[in-house]
Amino acid sequence: MNVVDMIIRQGGECLITSQILIEFWVVATRPKDVNGLGWTTQTIQQEINQILSQFFY
Repeated sequence: MNVVDMIIRQGGECLITSQILIEFWVVATRPKDVNGLGWTTQTIQQEINQILSQFFY
């Protein structure tokens, strides 16, 4: 069970905004040598799809 599932099962509400996804994209695609993850746009798109799938049941 992941954290989002746990919060929902306990009656909580989880929200995600476009701003969060934009900032995640920026950090994830930033090169490692400047404090980013250095991911490709394809990798980050897959990760964002995975994140979104947790919020839309």
